[in-house]
Amino acid sequence: MGAYCEISAVRQESTTKRNSSLSSPSLSTTTTLSKGPTTIWTETSKPTKATSGSIDVTSTGPSVVTTQPSTHILTSPKTTNTLSTITNGGGFCQNGGFYNGGYCVCRELLFGNTCEFIVNQVIPDKVIVKLEVTVYIVNEDFTNALLDKNTNTYQSFTTRFIQQMTNYYITRISYFEEVSILSISKGSIRVDHEVYLRVDSKHIAEQQAEAAAIIQKALRESNCTTDTLFAGILCFNTSRAAVIQQVIDISGLCSTSDVIPEEFRQYFYGVIIPPSDFLCVSNCSQANQYVLNCNHGQCLVNKKGPSCYCQTSNQYWYTGFHCQTAISKPGVYGGVAAGLAVLLLLFLLLLFLLCRRRLSDKHRLIDTDEYSSPASLYSVKNDSLQSSLPGVHGPGSGENFHPSLGNVDPHLKMAVPRPQVAN
Repeated sequence: MGAYCEISAVRQESTTKRNSSLSSPSLSTTTTLSKGPTTIWTETSKPTKATSGSIDVTSTGPSVVTTQPSTHILTSPKTTNTLSTITNGGGFCQNGGFYNGGYCVCRELLFGNTCEFIVNQVIPDKVIVKLEVTVYIVNEDFTNALLDKNTNTYQSFTTRFIQQMTNYYITRISYFEEVSILSISKGSIRVDHEVYLRVDSKHIAEQQAEAAAIIQKALRESNCTTDTLFAGILCFNTSRAAVIQQVIDISGLCSTSDVIPEEFRQYFYGVIIPPSDFLCVSNCSQANQYVLNCNHGQCLVNKKGPSCYCQTSNQYWYTGFHCQTAISKPGVYGGVAAGLAVLLLLFLLLLFLLCRRRLSDKHRLIDTDEYSSPASLYSVKNDSLQSSLPGVHGPGSGENFHPSLGNVDPHLKMAVPRPQVAN
């Protein structure tokens, strides 16, 4: 029983992961492929064509050869740690790359100074499709405990079912992957389950149909999971077994490919390239009908999704979300120079006006001729008063002022009224 529970836990965990991976990937706008140590941007670059297997794909990347992984890289689906693509860089390497002291060494399909980018299309050897199968267990009785996933009855039954059906399918189908229970219901015990198949990407529909025929034939001909009877063996009603060949979701198959790192799978979806080749593409790939047009730039995919990386030439800077805006370098340089010249002229003009004003103020405060001293200023003003003030005598114009005080009574008292506070 302990062994059964352990197998059940492993299978259920695997089933959960598989179900999540089979959901259609979200399609973000993309990035294009550039694989190599250093990307050199040139305005006059031509689109380059890269050949991968039997598929030719045109890349719009500027002066970057688009290289696709050949189909034999997935001979062993689990070898996603294969090291390749030496790129320039230093410091922190991303996505499983490692720093060897001079640059980052990246895993297969990844590139960039820190292994931050992934190629824009992949040709996987294998993808996973599924069949829906229904069997009726006739040698055991249904109980309501089988409806509760938390009961020991449910867990014991599902463990035995998955273990026995795995052995049942794997002996008949070489590309069988795993079993996942969908539901358990009454009659006697009806078990709806999915059978996952790791098929060749060049023969997806053919191998799915072949597996459906094999399973249907086996369920009709054998009424138990094995020919050897033992305690706990499960036996079927051969006349009621059914196999449903589900419609293949081509766009979602890339989420099942082990060769694409999990964090990048959401940016890839499947397409069929005539005549029948399967390809996983991002929106940067020319094989994608919704390819992102980066105009004067290159589309690249990192963990955050696809983005346009704009190039720079001797004559222009390119900017904008799609690198659609060109800014002339000579125009910018000329405009900056003209602006600086205007600022310089304004500065000189202000400096001239300030100096002129300071000189004008100095001339108004200092008179070098007629008003050169306070005595002369006092004499000039008194000359105008001598003829108008009574009792004032002077020798004439230009002499000092001499008041006459002979008629002034120094003993005369003056009454000054007390100040009153005004309300």
